[in-house]
Amino acid sequence: MSSSWTNHRLAGPGLLLCLLASSALMAPRPALAADAPASPQQPATVGELVVTAQKRAERLIDVPISITVNTAVDIKNKNIGDLTDLGEKMPNVNGSGNFIGTFNIRGISTASAGSGFPPDVGVNVDEVFMGRDRAFDTLLADVSSVELLRGPQGTLYGKNTIAGVINITTERPTDEYEAIGDVRYGNYDYFQARGTISGPIIPDKLLIRITGSYQSRAGYIDDPTLNEKLNNLNDYGGRVMVVAHPADNLTVELRADAYKEADRGGVFGVASTLDGATCAGLAPLGCNVAFFSQTPVPNVNSRIVYENTPSFTDRSMWGTSAKVEYVSDGYAFTSITSWRSLVSDDDSDNDGSSLDGFNTGQAETMRRFSQELRVTSPAQNRLSWIVGGYYDNESDYEFQHIRVGDAFPTFLFGPPFPAQLPTGFQEAAAADALIRSDSWAGFVSAKFDITNKLKLTGGIRYTDEHKGLNYVQEPTSPVEIGVIFAFAEFIPPTTSSIDNRAVTGDATLSYDFTPDAVAYARFAHGFKAGGFESDIISPPYNVAVNGLSFKPEFLNDYEVGFKSSFFNHTLSANLAAFYYGFSNKQEEIDTGVSFVVSNAASATSEGGEVELDWLPPMIPGLNLFANGGYVNAYYNSFPNGGGPGINYTGHELAGASRYSSSWGGVYTTPIAMWPGRNLYIATDWDYRSRQFTDPANTVLQEITPSTMINARIGVEDQQGKWGVYLWGENLANETVLGAGLDSIGGIYLQRSINIGRTFGVELRAHL
Repeated sequence: MSSSWTNHRLAGPGLLLCLLASSALMAPRPALAADAPASPQQPATVGELVVTAQKRAERLIDVPISITVNTAVDIKNKNIGDLTDLGEKMPNVNGSGNFIGTFNIRGISTASAGSGFPPDVGVNVDEVFMGRDRAFDTLLADVSSVELLRGPQGTLYGKNTIAGVINITTERPTDEYEAIGDVRYGNYDYFQARGTISGPIIPDKLLIRITGSYQSRAGYIDDPTLNEKLNNLNDYGGRVMVVAHPADNLTVELRADAYKEADRGGVFGVASTLDGATCAGLAPLGCNVAFFSQTPVPNVNSRIVYENTPSFTDRSMWGTSAKVEYVSDGYAFTSITSWRSLVSDDDSDNDGSSLDGFNTGQAETMRRFSQELRVTSPAQNRLSWIVGGYYDNESDYEFQHIRVGDAFPTFLFGPPFPAQLPTGFQEAAAADALIRSDSWAGFVSAKFDITNKLKLTGGIRYTDEHKGLNYVQEPTSPVEIGVIFAFAEFIPPTTSSIDNRAVTGDATLSYDFTPDAVAYARFAHGFKAGGFESDIISPPYNVAVNGLSFKPEFLNDYEVGFKSSFFNHTLSANLAAFYYGFSNKQEEIDTGVSFVVSNAASATSEGGEVELDWLPPMIPGLNLFANGGYVNAYYNSFPNGGGPGINYTGHELAGASRYSSSWGGVYTTPIAMWPGRNLYIATDWDYRSRQFTDPANTVLQEITPSTMINARIGVEDQQGKWGVYLWGENLANETVLGAGLDSIGGIYLQRSINIGRTFGVELRAHL
């Protein structure tokens, strides 16, 4: 356990909540509850989860892939609000989100640089690919399960899934009428409301489910310069699903969703880490110690920053899809058609000070159409298979901009400066990028039972992807500050295109020692197409020499694992070990004045995960869980990773914590004085060891180890009709500085910062 949280004091509601949760989970269960009915919130067994990772319903134990599953009950018990919250609960996964959802899975980061560099993980909602990382992080409302598939999933999922796949499955319409809702309120004026209605329009023929959500919170970062609170929340969305059964063997599912977010506070939630002492160490780079010693010093522990430019984040997205499935003699013919749209805009004060130095932003508009067709054979056959084809068309327009104010030389070199800019000076540069892509793929995956115990699974996929770029960077007048400094090169209208074709696939051998104990060995070959530079391009990057495109990346994954369930399904244990070998790994490099994407020569990631779930038979109503992960991810060879002569060979991959773990439990017990009611207690502790945030392994931007403590305690109806809970997150009030921005070659460093201790009350109802 990390000691980084032990010096913080629990106070007020946080102390009470944490002590109650921890002590109750350790306490023996009263004897009077032995014959009481089980709570609907508490699983009766473990190890019997059903997943759809292979695009058919199977027991988790029978799927030879490293998978972590969180059900609707897990999402409630662990206080999970959005998808990136979930990332901190799973081994060898780091998740962070503030407008842009990013994940690191086994050392592979999904962070992207503009529309030309898409993420390495595929997020699917009801089998529809979301595409951009700006569409990942939304409120998890009315969700049935979230499955994380680690490793390349190119055979069945294809495009941009070299790191893995996250499958979100929403609840389906019901044959009976029901209404579900919950309301949460907490400190920082936090408010959340979610509601669902479901039922038949025409019994057994036409069903509908409608879900809506709203979330708001005051900002948790003080900005005395603007006299505002930054990093607030203000988002809402909805979803409707209609399921029709025109015939017994024909199902039609129509879905539509929309989500809107308008927050104040910038992409990074910036908290600068530069003060006079830090600046002194950077003096050789031009940092003016006298100036920064007089500048107000941001207080990260009190979450105070000084920014003069109002920052904002806006995004809206919507989508529709149609799934048609026809079943005949056990064969399923499936068609999934989808349309997705994303519009986003943001602006951030990148100098992070009260001076009018410079700020940047990005606007993006994405349109996507996809079509999947597949045929699935009966699962009970000795040879079972899936054959299909996939088409994806995407148009992504991106507008990157940077604005320079009159204080830029002062910000860099301190006053007085010989070539001081006139008061009110402003200079703007902009890059326009339009990227169109077409991707075609055909795939086949099969499973053959060599014997009753020994099984061979394998698949292959052929992908043909074409991308085209139209790019222009508007001219900008150079700023003369003793030397000529241009923020952005003049790049006339430029076109470029790339064609990538690749064969990916996997092969797995599994052995069933018993129906509840399965071992496997797996090989998978992954591929991600090349892309384009689409950010603001500043010197010293030379477009004429380096071009605007980068190459595809490839990954070979070797994995062994063991999945098991013991003692009448009261204990499950899943283990996996892996070795990744990368070639041409794509990496985003911060040059200090712009972001560029480069191909690392080679990299390695190796490690493993273990996940345990236990229902102690001697304490009915108690469910304990624990998981842990180890990953060692590094560059084998990256000789010019930071530019000519700057060697990143041996550096750790960005975003990878070597050690990760989560543990906790849920305890429900009937209340003797209140028949039909349960006392409910849950807690989870999440640990991540230190990690670097960039390939340069910049020490000033290292994320230190942290342990987050969360808990819930409440009273609920034994039939699940209602519940009242107190909840708390980050109860130790841990302060964590996350990924940030290295402004102007390390002279000014900015960091994201997490929210402190939060707590509140929640009401749930199910009618």
